[in-house]
Amino acid sequence: MLTRKTHLFRLAIVGLFVAAVCAVPHADAGGTDPLLVLGQVTANAAGDGSTVRVRGSWEFDNLLQVDFPLTVVASQGDFFVRVPVGGAAASSGTFSGLSDGFDASEIAVLESLGSAENGATILALDSHEIVVYLPASITNGEVTVVVYVELPNEGGFVSNTLVASLVGVGS
Repeated sequence: MLTRKTHLFRLAIVGLFVAAVCAVPHADAGGTDPLLVLGQVTANAAGDGSTVRVRGSWEFDNLLQVDFPLTVVASQGDFFVRVPVGGAAASSGTFSGLSDGFDASEIAVLESLGSAENGATILALDSHEIVVYLPASITNGEVTVVVYVELPNEGGFVSNTLVASLVGVGS
């Protein structure tokens, strides 16, 4: 048989336990910095233009489940072709910021430049590969490729940059 003192002691222990559990702060889920990594880029002549095959990691699950505006940019010097994944219109133009590297602070400027480029499109997309068709305005020579995403309330994130050699366009 429990004494009144033992019973009160046990109630106090249970009360402290409940208070400790309830005092744990609430944790909200939040965004994380997306990991955008290019591992390999190849470029090949195709019809009047070319295809660029990009292999890497770009938060594929987010592409399918949430608004994750991933964009592929192929450039030669200052000239670029920007191809958003997910159906938004492609564009092309010139931007001097591409010739010396590209960082997240330049995303808004790049997106404000150029005009519609009907010849560029995403041909294939899977978890570790994107194939992009580029118009003949991307010519023989080195093609620099980068991917980026601009997320509301989180900012811009840019992958590493890779270069591929393109030959045979216009042949």
